[in-house]
Amino acid sequence: MMKDIKGKIISVLCAIVFLVGLWFVIQPHIRNHTLHTIVEQTNQAIAQDLTPEKIEENKKADATYDYEDVRPVTYEEVMAAQQNPQDVYSIGEIVVPSVGIHLNIGAGTSNYTMMVGAGTLNPNTEFGKGNVVLASHFMGDYSDLLFSPLKRVSIGDDIYLSDMQHVYHYKITDYKVVSPDHTEVVEQTTEPTITLITCDDIYAVNRVVVKGRLVTTYDVKSVPSNIAQSFTIAKLTGW
Repeated sequence: MMKDIKGKIISVLCAIVFLVGLWFVIQPHIRNHTLHTIVEQTNQAIAQDLTPEKIEENKKADATYDYEDVRPVTYEEVMAAQQNPQDVYSIGEIVVPSVGIHLNIGAGTSNYTMMVGAGTLNPNTEFGKGNVVLASHFMGDYSDLLFSPLKRVSIGDDIYLSDMQHVYHYKITDYKVVSPDHTEVVEQTTEPTITLITCDDIYAVNRVVVKGRLVTTYDVKSVPSNIAQSFTIAKLTGW
């Protein structure tokens, strides 16, 4: 009798250990999916009211451009960020099809801006001119949130930006990991380039830097339909 009871107790304990272990395995994936949905919905809320005129107005907004003040964020902060989409001064959208990046681009580098999209490091950023430097948060090696997928890009991959008047097509030319003191990556260039920056790990020790060069600029009225439909703002506003 006691042997049967001990056997049942052991079976129950094994089942509990198995379920706890299974929860620890699937919980990050559930959380990632939930947050991805929240970020996507926030980007849609921003995009649906965007116009070329609003973008021009947002370029003049009193935004924060001090990247040194940027700190790692928690999942709880990203979840709360959906409550105030109006606080993002959107100036367009970035799409990196190969790794599934579809994000609003906000003026400045406030933590809030980069919790729901990408931010500009330079106050006078003009797509298609000089070095367009964008940054966003890294949420983990297996995450598809924000700029986390940048660690999976390849040389030659496409990057698209749009300001609702034009679509700017860049090709990735370089990928590297550098320490935060490598500020030369954000310096202006004479040729039209793009620089995408995120952290290399959740502790923000080093930076992933993806560089690209401009290859084509389209008017939104003549951009190929497959490219246009990759933009949330195109789907929601018809440009």
